[in-house]
Amino acid sequence: MQTTMLKLAGIPDDSATRTIADVLSAAPGVLAARLSTAGASVAIDYESPQTSPERLRAALAQAGVASEVREAPATACCGGCCGG
Repeated sequence: MQTTMLKLAGIPDDSATRTIADVLSAAPGVLAARLSTAGASVAIDYESPQTSPERLRAALAQAGVASEVREAPATACCGGCCGG
């Protein structure tokens, strides 16, 4: 299992939150996703043979959610309290 952090372009509204949840729950290899609206980020646990941070970011971009990849520290949760 790998974990990556995606920093969102802004604080997601309700519609964007639903989009993020839908996209990530449908993505192959995603085990869990933790969205921090306050931190405008999402931490994603995934299986590396099935996906990658860039593929996840691209899937969100295709759905209209801009983000950038930031690798999560080994002990990171969601980035909301420490800014990831």
